[in-house]
Amino acid sequence: MSKSQFKCLASIGISLLAVSSAYALVNIQSSFSNGGVALAPTEDVDTGEFSYTFTNTQLSSFTATGSEKLVFGFSSRDGAGNGGALPTSVTYGGVSLQFVGGAQNANRATVGIWYLDNVASDGDLVIDFGTNGSTASMGFSMFALDGLVAGGATTGATVRSNEPTPIILGAGGGFVLGQFAGNNVTQTTTSGYTEDFSYRVGSDGLGSQHLVTQDAGDYTLTSFGGNNTRVATYAWAAIPEPSSFALIGLAGLALLRRRRRA
Repeated sequence: MSKSQFKCLASIGISLLAVSSAYALVNIQSSFSNGGVALAPTEDVDTGEFSYTFTNTQLSSFTATGSEKLVFGFSSRDGAGNGGALPTSVTYGGVSLQFVGGAQNANRATVGIWYLDNVASDGDLVIDFGTNGSTASMGFSMFALDGLVAGGATTGATVRSNEPTPIILGAGGGFVLGQFAGNNVTQTTTSGYTEDFSYRVGSDGLGSQHLVTQDAGDYTLTSFGGNNTRVATYAWAAIPEPSSFALIGLAGLALLRRRRRA
């Protein structure tokens, strides 16, 4: 490549990079939440494993087929002075979701978040606890979304209620999900968030909130009251559109073709 060609390509690249990057529109295609579940689990008498199955009909026509990402949030309390069980696996339509983060503690509060990219088809939701035991009360929320980056969460953590997790999203925004469980917990919906459910049975408290935004900013969830509360908050960023980079590549190919012809 000659010096003049290199200078031309560099100037084109700089001018294209100066153009503001576009971001995919973050869109919730479908959602479902259940604040309190007191169903009898299925127990395998041979292995001692417990699981809960929710048919697609029970999910009120929730559909994720063709969605770029399925996000599942879980909260549980067992009401007996021990940590509510953390699922060993979560499947949807027979496909295992990937665990993002969560915690089971000795004070009866359990939270967790899972995801699945490129959902092929709808089906039953199966929450499997293995030999961890059943749970007296649990809540969960599911979202079928488009416009988010593939893979695990961009930012987030599982913390105590008095240790809010900073959720910083850059240009283009993204999607945030917060799940909580605790003793005598009080849910306060953070400004800008939508409450998925808030459930209480006795002193057990469960809840979920989510947010969709197109703007950069700090979307930290407000702290929750209560004893021994656990909050799992994770966020995915919006997909940057590759238009600028694609144009740079096309410009480079055009210069290479000119060089070969010469």
